[in-house]
Amino acid sequence: MKSLEKQKIKTLNKIRLIEVEYTQILQYTSPEGQESLFYNLNEEELKQLYKERKNRKLAAFIVELYAIVEQLLYKVYPLYHDGEEYEKEEGLRRNTIHDLEIKLRPFLTFNTNTIMLSNIRNFIVHSRFSVKKAMKDEDAMRNVPVEIEESEQLFEHLIHTTKQYIMGIAEKSS
Repeated sequence: MKSLEKQKIKTLNKIRLIEVEYTQILQYTSPEGQESLFYNLNEEELKQLYKERKNRKLAAFIVELYAIVEQLLYKVYPLYHDGEEYEKEEGLRRNTIHDLEIKLRPFLTFNTNTIMLSNIRNFIVHSRFSVKKAMKDEDAMRNVPVEIEESEQLFEHLIHTTKQYIMGIAEKSS
């Protein structure tokens, strides 16, 4: 199996782990899953704790999705640049994933992009660590389908588009 394919499979497996953890959070934040893990909290306090944790965890998952894609491209870069590690040019303000894509384009095709993931991740990291706040920000939500209204829908859409992005990376035929 080629190294590009190995890296893509490893990356998709990392995303699968995020999906498993996300499913667990959904289970524990549903009314049926709120059996008392915290014995000293009343029902309302427990619900609030889960709600707060869920938003932060979704934000962390989105940041992790971005990091996983970035790491994939970091690992693929030396395969097409004589083993040299990628180094971001000093003073370059461009998104790292975008810069790596530009440098890998002579060798690879990218059928989709990570603009939506990047916009939301940048808001979370640089503004507020909150998916709910990101969903209210026009710049962060640029390129997000209008039918997405809930943070869970947004996260599931990002998982889906990130997988599509990874699976769509292919070597150009010589």
